[in-house]
Amino acid sequence: MDRLISSLPGAPIFTVTSAAELIDRSFERTNQALARLGEAGVIRPLTVARRNRAFEARAVIDAFSDLERQMASPSAS
Repeated sequence: MDRLISSLPGAPIFTVTSAAELIDRSFERTNQALARLGEAGVIRPLTVARRNRAFEARAVIDAFSDLERQMASPSAS
């Protein structure tokens, strides 16, 4: 699960398959880790279908958005 968490900044929106490929783990093992991260509120589903589910790490996306705003307007920070 640590490997998955450290990969989130590079891929804040992902599927189980893309996450498994990113961290070089099996689909099943990655799916189990994603379930635990979902229960902890670290990720949330973007789709509700049973196949080809997509997820997002909202906190990572928000952090990048905040950084982008600060960089666009340095005097506002």
